[in-house]
Amino acid sequence: MTKFNLFCLLGILMCTSIFAKSADNTERHSIKSSSFINSQTCTQCHQKEHKQWLGSHHEQAMQQASDKTVLGDFNHSTFDYQGERTTFYKKNGRYFINTPSPDGKMHDYTVKYTFGVTPLQQYLIELPGGRLQAFTIAWDQQKKKWFHLHPHEKITANDPLHWSKLFYSWNSNCAECHSTNLQKNYNPKTKTYHTTWSEINVGCQACHGPGKQHLEWAKAKHAGKFTTIKNKGFINQTKKTKPHNKLNMCASCHSRRHAVSANDIPGEPFFDHFMPALLRNDLYHPDGQIKDEVFVYGSFLQSKMYRAGVSCVDCHNPHSLKLKHTGNAICTQCHNKASTKHFSDLNQKNYDSPTHSHHKAGSPGAQCVNCHMPEKAYMQIDFRRDHSFRIPRPDLTEKIGTPNACNQCHTDKSAAWASKAIQQWFGKKNYPQHFAEVFVKARAGKQNVEAELIKLSQNKQQANIVRATAIELLTRYNRPNSLNARIAALRSDNVLMRETALRSLADLPLKERITKLAPLLNDPARAVRIESVNILSSVPKQRIPKRYQQAFKLALNEYESLQKSNLDTPTSYFNLGNLYQKQGHTKKAINAYQQSIDLDKTFYPAPQNLASVLNAIGQNDTATQVLSDAIKHNKEQGELYYSLGLLFAEKNDMKNAMPALAKAAALLPHHSRVQYNYALALQKHGNFEAAENILTQAYQLNPSDPDILYALAILHMQQKHWAKALAVAKSLQDLFPKSNRIKKMLNYIKSRQ
Repeated sequence: MTKFNLFCLLGILMCTSIFAKSADNTERHSIKSSSFINSQTCTQCHQKEHKQWLGSHHEQAMQQASDKTVLGDFNHSTFDYQGERTTFYKKNGRYFINTPSPDGKMHDYTVKYTFGVTPLQQYLIELPGGRLQAFTIAWDQQKKKWFHLHPHEKITANDPLHWSKLFYSWNSNCAECHSTNLQKNYNPKTKTYHTTWSEINVGCQACHGPGKQHLEWAKAKHAGKFTTIKNKGFINQTKKTKPHNKLNMCASCHSRRHAVSANDIPGEPFFDHFMPALLRNDLYHPDGQIKDEVFVYGSFLQSKMYRAGVSCVDCHNPHSLKLKHTGNAICTQCHNKASTKHFSDLNQKNYDSPTHSHHKAGSPGAQCVNCHMPEKAYMQIDFRRDHSFRIPRPDLTEKIGTPNACNQCHTDKSAAWASKAIQQWFGKKNYPQHFAEVFVKARAGKQNVEAELIKLSQNKQQANIVRATAIELLTRYNRPNSLNARIAALRSDNVLMRETALRSLADLPLKERITKLAPLLNDPARAVRIESVNILSSVPKQRIPKRYQQAFKLALNEYESLQKSNLDTPTSYFNLGNLYQKQGHTKKAINAYQQSIDLDKTFYPAPQNLASVLNAIGQNDTATQVLSDAIKHNKEQGELYYSLGLLFAEKNDMKNAMPALAKAAALLPHHSRVQYNYALALQKHGNFEAAENILTQAYQLNPSDPDILYALAILHMQQKHWAKALAVAKSLQDLFPKSNRIKKMLNYIKSRQ
């Protein structure tokens, strides 16, 4: 049985930190807070922009609950959900929600604030300790009725999606994008918040940055005085900002991302504060269409518009947030008979006509957005359009099952029908291979797709987010060509490429890890520097080259301080545990993992890593108990069963190992290593037929894994199935032609035949 091993899910769960060259986190915090002014001051000079902002979603992002702001029916209206009744009522000018508390008893909760305005409005419930929770029964402003955000699920008090849990914590997950200059101010000792803001909603400085110096510049200019204040007092002057940087100003909130700094400052470089998610399978369809809520940015990065220099403000008024034109006019400002500043190579024709849309003028099918920006509902009723601006591809639906705009309207028709219609209109198209076809094969474990992924990662005609996703998928192929492609990507001029390549190389041998990754401690983007220090934190300090030691020290200190500033989340304790574990501080790692578990028992990576540390110091009984307790709160997490099964197997307790590994294999059918270990357990148990079936499945999932091939060959040899054993041994030899061990195996099999 293989040695007990727990994986950490670092690529998904890692929260990174900031790299400060001259100021520590406390100093940056104070500078940020003192630099914000009352945005009413802005209206003295910017009345037009202020009037446009009034009534916008930014202005109404969050408001005090009052008769003017509350849209829902609080006239003792009721809503029933999964056998529980919630009542909304008003008393003495205040708003209340009577609903079951986490302990199951009915309780009256005060509504402190409204959250959003349309198409839905949520309400923030005030809890002890300064906590605000977004209630999961919301108001449908269009239909004028209450609805639940999870209508088809039984959300109990122990579920992470219950309104009282961390997922719906305003302080941790919502506030920074609904208010201006938010300071969370969490005290881990008392587990309380004292959260503050400069503006309750998304005001001027949320986008333009702190206004104190700009105000000083304006006063000096008005008085005719000389001033040394540069750039009109802004970190990033909007009118002079390049298109991609304008987009990044919006992306700080309109993106699926994780933070790489403790306090993001509007106007500073996006990648100094955030790292966006790649085209992960749980977030996007294989062709990059929106799947989960990704908030626009990752979609737009895929578009030709982005590469042509289009930004959000070309279509949207940045203050009112309304489209600058109605209907197809928003598109024909560029897509028309005349050449445009963005698309000099665009076919000049009348796009707003039936000759292009092949739909009757004025019909839904004649609207550009319905074909090129299909929409999807999030939070049940909030429809968002895909901003990748793609051509409908029903042919891809036929090949790999991705959705297409045609069948989104024509639900009674097939993808083949839609493909035929497009061919009739535009002629048969010989489309080049779409990256989706490569991604689908790679995620299915196909081994012959490695060269295609490498080619895709190096194709500068593709969007960088696509290329970076290809780099990430190359980690499945631990071969020289894949390794060289990932190392080469470290020198890319794109941050997404560099950061992804960096993460993919975390398992390099120690010497190579130092030589290849240490230079990135000085990368211009903080997102890259922080990932570099995260990976290199396990390297003994004396092995870090002298020219990088100061950068390493600063980044490492900042990393730890960042995690400590976010101790209201289990991921920060988890990240501290990982840091301490890599540094060899076992007791501190155990304590950090336990704190993570105490904060959220449904955050299963923490007990996984805690069990790993306990196993490493020989406390297997305690590790077993940790995993068993975790399973009680995470009954569908196959990784926990897998870890528990391996731990039992290491203790030679096959009676308990077998059911745990069987459960893991059932929950993780596409995880080749899980199938492999389950097969080994079956083999040890004497169930050779079942072991052979499972190993064959594991081989199909990952034909290049030598452990799977070797185990399958041994199993065939044990059963004297020499022909099968020979075929597998030849596959091993193809992978490792110089291996003497495999040559001896081949000779033995041939002699037995």
